[in-house]
Amino acid sequence: MQVKEEKKFMKRTSRLLAVFAVVAMIVTHLIASREAKAQGSGPGFRGPGAVVIEPAGSLAVVDRLGDAVFRVVPSTGDRTIVSNRDTGTGPNFAEPVDIAIEPLGTFVVVDRNLDAVVRVDSRTGNRTVISGCSQTPDPCPVPLIGSGPAFLELAGVATESRGTLVVTDFEAQAVLRVDPRTGNRTVLSSADRGTGPLLDEPMGIVVQANGSLALVDLALDAVVEVDAVTGDRSILSGCSELDDPCPVPLVGSGPSFLRPTDLSVRPNRVLAVIDTDLGAVVDVNPNTGNRTIVSSADRGSGPVFLNPLSIAVDRNRRLFVAEPARRAMIQVAPATGNREIISQAPALTISPPDGTYTDLQAFDLVLIVEGDIDDVSILSASLNTMEDVRADLDRCSTEQPLTGSGVALRCENANAVLELDPGRYRFDVRLDVTFNQGRNVQLRGRAFWNIIGEEDDGAGPIQGD
Repeated sequence: MQVKEEKKFMKRTSRLLAVFAVVAMIVTHLIASREAKAQGSGPGFRGPGAVVIEPAGSLAVVDRLGDAVFRVVPSTGDRTIVSNRDTGTGPNFAEPVDIAIEPLGTFVVVDRNLDAVVRVDSRTGNRTVISGCSQTPDPCPVPLIGSGPAFLELAGVATESRGTLVVTDFEAQAVLRVDPRTGNRTVLSSADRGTGPLLDEPMGIVVQANGSLALVDLALDAVVEVDAVTGDRSILSGCSELDDPCPVPLVGSGPSFLRPTDLSVRPNRVLAVIDTDLGAVVDVNPNTGNRTIVSSADRGSGPVFLNPLSIAVDRNRRLFVAEPARRAMIQVAPATGNREIISQAPALTISPPDGTYTDLQAFDLVLIVEGDIDDVSILSASLNTMEDVRADLDRCSTEQPLTGSGVALRCENANAVLELDPGRYRFDVRLDVTFNQGRNVQLRGRAFWNIIGEEDDGAGPIQGD
């Protein structure tokens, strides 16, 4: 038991180090040549977390934080809301996490908080629960639909050729098949059905050309193939841990997975896998399991991935990645790995974010505005709602272009400039942004900083209270 916990600790540590490495690369890529690109009109994403290609070539994007389904035109980046609280009828989304398309063009969305599969009319946005929704009365307003084991924590969904659905359940450690007509659920692969390595934390799932299923598992660090009839499981690629939880040797050569979250099938049957902690798109040869980096901070130009979650491949072999940290959709050229933000509304990020810092720890305040930005200026800035610090920021701020598009306003040694003595501070800022050749928008941001003295051990009250 102790050995197992030590391995889990080491694994978490390695993942944290990978995250820190990605953050370091983001800093080094901050200043770069500016390339303004059309990034679309329409409402902005809050947290795009899943993407699928419609038959006509547009992207259907699930926004996990916005509880919405968007449609994106790849050539322009224009965004329209297909379904959300204000568009379409039926039960509201509570935490939509993945999306697939049915043979007639309707969407099916798995919602982690509703514990349900929801069908969405792609024209009207109307929502209908077709399976699950076992919670009563809130957040689900309808009775349980379909028989079979209840959903516990849905993670992924795919459509089989005959129209049935397969979903991954993260908590149940299983793949379930759903009849879209009745909502009935049957276990396809789990600890009690099928042979092979047990699923631990199954996420994204796809149907391969031969009808078998492929999914990524966070804990196994692997792509797992599942027989669509028997539920038998085999490691197709990865599974780098020596024993627990993975009972088989590493399959395939190339960089090991750190946190694979989603995958898609390319026209040549190769699997394109998103690995969040690697910050990369990884190709997997389905015959050998060999892994090759397609796009990462070290391969391809353009904005680096910060938190890529989902991937889709269109008939022209283009790769599209949902990037919630940038609130954007990124297109990847498979031959070069070059990355381009194709859809993103202007968005403000404050760095450092909410957190605790010592009074001896100098930090730069950076206001990061991503999008096709022509100009940005500070309209107002305050500490604890009372102290106006706009003049201080105007004097110390320098404008720096971001890789891809966007700008950063950087104030070096900001805690000295703003005279942040030990205490808790609320920082509010409002920016005026000109984008897309003349359109204006105001962006607001807020951060809480707890500044502690060298001998302090806790948070103090907000200064001025």
